[in-house]
Amino acid sequence: CCGIADTGIAVAGESGLPIVGPASESKFFDSKIVPAKLTITELVEGAPARRDVLLKRVKKEMSKPELRDGFLAILKATEKEVQCSTMGPRMTDSEAEAKHGPARNYVRSFPVKQGIDKDGKWKYRRIDNHAESCNNQAAERRQAIQMSSINTVLLMYKVVSTTFMCRPLGCTADLKGAYRQVGLFPQHVMLCLTLVG
Repeated sequence: CCGIADTGIAVAGESGLPIVGPASESKFFDSKIVPAKLTITELVEGAPARRDVLLKRVKKEMSKPELRDGFLAILKATEKEVQCSTMGPRMTDSEAEAKHGPARNYVRSFPVKQGIDKDGKWKYRRIDNHAESCNNQAAERRQAIQMSSINTVLLMYKVVSTTFMCRPLGCTADLKGAYRQVGLFPQHVMLCLTLVG
């Protein structure tokens, strides 16, 4: 009814968004600065030690028979992303070093059981652990998103319908693969290389 859009998304789609440092801002949300706990320099300096720990953890987890199905499922899902060009090609650690250098930062992926498929087998979702890689600690949040209660939604409906003399149509929209819709700053790719066994 109103045609309100955040036109900044189109710009972000071309240039990418940061994963560390100050977050991008939208005109639709309130300002609220939550400073980063780590500087980007500290993040990069700590990357080699974290990488060693994460590589050992993935190898150990991959050797556990009870986790094998989950890891195979997320590996398959990751390969689909590579085929769709939403992720780069699979690399060994030495290939990643040659391409991204000694400051590359890995983000460990792990499977989470999420329901059962039509054949009665577990479905798995891939989770990327940005806390463990310290990306979360190096990110500065700049806005607060106010979550609405049902009362707020109903009040908005009433205000829009009386103001614009229309009957708004309401729905929820869950963007499939929303994190793939806007890419990263090219210089931040090396800070969040996905680590899958």
